[in-house]
Amino acid sequence: MRVLDGLNHNDYDVPFALLYTVTESEGAENASSHPDATPTATKCCVFEGSIGVPRGHAVSPDRLDLGNSDGFLTPAFRNATRTLEPMMLSIKDNTLPQPLLDVIEWRGYKDPCREAMVLPLRPTNADNVCALLLLGINPRRAYDQEYRSFMAMLNRQIATSLASVLLFEDEVCRSKQAAEIATLQREQMSRQLQLQTGRMRRMTELSPMGMYLFDPDGLLVEANDRYYEMTGVSSTGDKLPWSIDMMVGESKKTAQEMWDCTRRSVAFICYVY
Repeated sequence: MRVLDGLNHNDYDVPFALLYTVTESEGAENASSHPDATPTATKCCVFEGSIGVPRGHAVSPDRLDLGNSDGFLTPAFRNATRTLEPMMLSIKDNTLPQPLLDVIEWRGYKDPCREAMVLPLRPTNADNVCALLLLGINPRRAYDQEYRSFMAMLNRQIATSLASVLLFEDEVCRSKQAAEIATLQREQMSRQLQLQTGRMRRMTELSPMGMYLFDPDGLLVEANDRYYEMTGVSSTGDKLPWSIDMMVGESKKTAQEMWDCTRRSVAFICYVY
């Protein structure tokens, strides 16, 4: 639609315009399996906007199937999609359908066009046509070299813009996929952590040893029932911070070394025998 917005102010050099996007048709899968199918046979054109041409008319339907012969503009659109080259339509050879000219609300000089150009719009250096733009030729000006240069420049500008848009959309798509993958990985890691935590909890509950976990500040995070039985500490009362006095005998030195080494960054796990 931005393409039409840019052309709408030029009443004389753009007597009328039609814009269709090119997409895969619903029968693309069946057509692709047919040995005689052509690439354009699986394409369809979807109406995006117009200048001077009413929407929904027989010459400007909401949808054109390039695999069918129906439609006043279907042959021209199909050829432009196949050749990837601009195509001139003229009333002289009946390639510019008269029914189209009959319904146009003429702009500029109000004179009907005798020629129109189909521009297959595609990103720079790409072989896939994204849209088709039908432009009426100024009826009071010859289609000379200067006019050809204008059409070529318009085609290049649209191709460059399309390439930028598609690159941006591709980057957004990749970023979205990366975010989705990261989310799935976090969910998977969370499930694995929950599984490991559950296994550790079951192990500590069945262990004949007293097992407990302190955070780096020395506060008791959790402990098994055997720990509370051996220490006489209440599981529902105030939880005392870790102290070297909790250890006995030769265990004090080893426990202190472990505590000094790990308390800065990780929790401290120990066992009571």
